Amino acid sequence: MRSRLYNNSQDVYKYCIIILFSCFAILNSNAQVVNTGINDTAAGKSIGKFKVSSYLDTYWGTDFQNQVHTTVPYTVSMNTINQPKINLAMIDVRYQGEKYRFKILPGIGTYMKANYSNEKGIAQYIVEANAGVLLSKKKKIWLDAGILSSPYTNESAISKDQLLYTRSFGPEYAPYYLTGFKLSLPIHSTINLYLYLINGWQEIKRQGNSLAFGTQVEYRPNDKNLFNWNTYLGNESSPLTPNYRTRFFTDFYWLYNPNKKMSMALSAYWGSQQRINASGKISADSWGQMNLSMSYVLYKNWSVSARVERFIDPTLVMISPITNANGFRTNSFSTCLNWAINKNILWRTECRLFNGSNAVYLNQQNLPSNQLTWGLTSIVVQF
Repeated sequence: MRSRLYNNSQDVYKYCIIILFSCFAILNSNAQVVNTGINDTAAGKSIGKFKVSSYLDTYWGTDFQNQVHTTVPYTVSMNTINQPKINLAMIDVRYQGEKYRFKILPGIGTYMKANYSNEKGIAQYIVEANAGVLLSKKKKIWLDAGILSSPYTNESAISKDQLLYTRSFGPEYAPYYLTGFKLSLPIHSTINLYLYLINGWQEIKRQGNSLAFGTQVEYRPNDKNLFNWNTYLGNESSPLTPNYRTRFFTDFYWLYNPNKKMSMALSAYWGSQQRINASGKISADSWGQMNLSMSYVLYKNWSVSARVERFIDPTLVMISPITNANGFRTNSFSTCLNWAINKNILWRTECRLFNGSNAVYLNQQNLPSNQLTWGLTSIVVQF
């Protein structure tokens, strides 16, 4: 039965694509677009100007092709295999005053362990911690400082805000968090500009000798569409990457919610990294991705979602293959069944198929393979 499943994997890919694009069929009425790239959708209880909430994301997953793995290769989110785990458990405390605001989100789980592995001490357990001051009441200009949510890609670490449970390759190889200053500049009723002065590429404690810069432009032409464009520029030379120099990164995503039944997200990015090669010369190597996700409500609290994506890192800027592959190029196809049991509990089951252009995975015999099949189920609770 298992080998038959693998032999028919191409048919499953087709079914994923059919489900994905069939969601285009129904477009009407109004919906409010939420920027899912930023962790700014806390639930919880308000106590005056404070808001307190709790969040628990649990899962169990398996690799159907290679039971030797303990984690799914090339991922940091919900990636443990054959063990029930906590992906992320956190407390969210926020204060929003007229002139001042702050938020602190301590967390634990496999996401924190994998994604904050380079941080030290208490920093390994902080999802976000920042404070802000209002610089202009008339123009609504805010300056925030601390550990900030990252604007890069439309997916954050908070799975409840995403169309599927797993993260695409996109956010796994872009910053999930930033540390530094963020200046919020509303420049039009439909356009917000954000400027970042930060330690570097997902660093709480600065590793290099120079600061990095980022920009974010958020455009909301109406209540159905949100367009977001980001950039990053910094010198990535550090003790961990001594041969790295200037990195430029830009990403774009479009969120579309035409009605209460359907949601869509299109994300694409490209990055360029300067590196000193063996001959002492500087070369510029690039990586990039594109993915399309959709979700459709089937009945009451039941919905189905799907995603197709392509990720390429031909000169291994971001990825170190577990095989002797020359470069990394892979496609991924996902389908996810979602059940909102009530307003506080979300249950999901997802199947994700990877199909590499080269052999970057391992099969049952621990030999190089271009395919991997990942299945997992999760329960997310928020109060």
